[in-house]
Amino acid sequence: MSGAGYLQTGQVTCHDAAGCLIDCSGGGQDGAFQRGASWPKPRFNIEGESVRDRLTDLVWSRNANLANFP
Repeated sequence: MSGAGYLQTGQVTCHDAAGCLIDCSGGGQDGAFQRGASWPKPRFNIEGESVRDRLTDLVWSRNANLANFP
């Protein structure tokens, strides 16, 4: 992500208002430009009992029941 300022959306096609596929040239849609930083691969790292999202740098527990509710 460094330096680009934003991430690629992954959009590679263009569509009209009705959702029909159209040619991307000259339309100004993201599918035409495909700019931005690529998503990290792999996106997620398992670090012991935590998972790190390398795209957002968020970390969460692998245990969904930390409070041990019945």
